[in-house]
Amino acid sequence: MSPEQINELFEAEIKKRGLATKIPTITKAVLYNWRQGRSEATLGQKIEVLYFLGKIKIKKNNESD
Repeated sequence: MSPEQINELFEAEIKKRGLATKIPTITKAVLYNWRQGRSEATLGQKIEVLYFLGKIKIKKNNESD
């Protein structure tokens, strides 16, 4: 998934109500600030939110470099 796709999915998901109860590491205040554009979530935070919501899965890559 590209960072642009993650951003689009994240923006769509944070608009939904009741997320603070589904994501233990994110407070209502942080969600409010993200929704209002007061602060920008990092890519890591976006991935964490999408992971907790079950929108993405993270798999270990077994290929060696």
